[in-house]
Amino acid sequence: MTGPPSSSYPGQVPPPAAVISPENEEKSSGFDRNFAGFVLRRPAAIFGDPGETLPKFWQKVSYPKSSLVKEDIVLRSEPGVGVMPGSPQGSSRVLGNSGRVLSIRATSFMENRVQQASVDGIQKEHRHKLNPDKDLVVNNDGIIIQYEFNYDSSHIYSSGKIYFKDGKEREARFFKFEKSEEDLAKKIFTLTSKFVNYKGVGVLKPHFLTYYEPQNIWILCTEKFDHLLSEIKMDVEDRVDGDSWWLDSIWDLLQTIKDIHSHMLFHNGLNQTDNYVVVSDKIKIINIQSSFEDLEDPEDLSNIRVLRTNDLKAFRNMLKEKIMLPGDSWLDRDAFFDFFDYEEFTYPLFVEKLASHPFLLTPAERMKCFYSIHDSANESKFKRILDGRAFHQYRKWNRKDMVREFQEVYYHSNSKYDGESVWDLVEFLKDVYVHHNPRDLTLEAADAEVKRLYPNFLEKIHAIV
Repeated sequence: MTGPPSSSYPGQVPPPAAVISPENEEKSSGFDRNFAGFVLRRPAAIFGDPGETLPKFWQKVSYPKSSLVKEDIVLRSEPGVGVMPGSPQGSSRVLGNSGRVLSIRATSFMENRVQQASVDGIQKEHRHKLNPDKDLVVNNDGIIIQYEFNYDSSHIYSSGKIYFKDGKEREARFFKFEKSEEDLAKKIFTLTSKFVNYKGVGVLKPHFLTYYEPQNIWILCTEKFDHLLSEIKMDVEDRVDGDSWWLDSIWDLLQTIKDIHSHMLFHNGLNQTDNYVVVSDKIKIINIQSSFEDLEDPEDLSNIRVLRTNDLKAFRNMLKEKIMLPGDSWLDRDAFFDFFDYEEFTYPLFVEKLASHPFLLTPAERMKCFYSIHDSANESKFKRILDGRAFHQYRKWNRKDMVREFQEVYYHSNSKYDGESVWDLVEFLKDVYVHHNPRDLTLEAADAEVKRLYPNFLEKIHAIV
């Protein structure tokens, strides 16, 4: 693990951080989206009893009975979805709604019973006591008194359990830090605990940090997760149709990054896939590494804006280089990635614009945008912008190769459309949304036709309204 050096911290977790707005920024209204699900096969072993009822998101499959099994994961997803690297062990297919399929091939490990002896360098489990005077501990869920884990020097984290004073126990994960990384480990634990204590959403919960003398390492214990994104390998295969998962995950992660920043914290490592974990069907962030107190001049608002923007661009780069079909031609995705470089907006509005970008919307939501834009925009002002050079390619939009359903809308109201006016194109697409007959033209089909006839039109409008 890497990160900025820091001084050591006392053995007490600080109280939750207050929400600070040094820029006197307007309060954001927050994000509001309903997540779309899909069917994914997953080992019943993860849930316990093979006969139990699983959440809608999952579909059970059989699993090997050996205590430690390596297996391949194959997942498929759409463009905009890229891949779903966060799927739990044994997962099968994820279908995407725009026709692309990705395959994830990963080595995962399922432990169905506790190892009782040392195997291939994995140290035998036995319980260790926490030292309340020296260890950093969060006891929000009860007083933790002991822990045990399978230490394997070849892995960045290990599996194990924590034990509470009231007799309860819980599965957990254990990250290792070298002795020389003491300051980094304490800083990550302190800052992450500070955020989770206040917000508790989108960031993996830490339990404690302790020095593990048998191996001369620091151990950071967290809540249980399925695996790191860095444990997944991805490659492109063929094409399918279906629903999206990754788009909602991106939206969710943008909300988490925004919340981290609202507490004057910065991550400084969101370009690395080993700073993300998967817990059931959700992706969470780990290892918050910096705060405004690390700045040479904490009152310099420009530095705060730079660090926030760097976090967002690092997140974009992780998606761009590791997840979303790198090297594959994809206009919608590229328009979304390019938007991270816009500097015209204040920070709160910038994050809201990212979260509401057309790339992250459903086909129905994208078509509805034309209705909302037409009804809310200042027509005379907006007309002048649309008549400018940036939208010149969309003039003469009344093409003869429009699908029949588009032509019916066009000719039904032909007298009010000017085929040279880009504003009239907005009005026309608004009418398509309002007057479409689902039996003849679904909104998914209408959205696909808009992309074919007028590529990136909605994305360009999104950048100016």
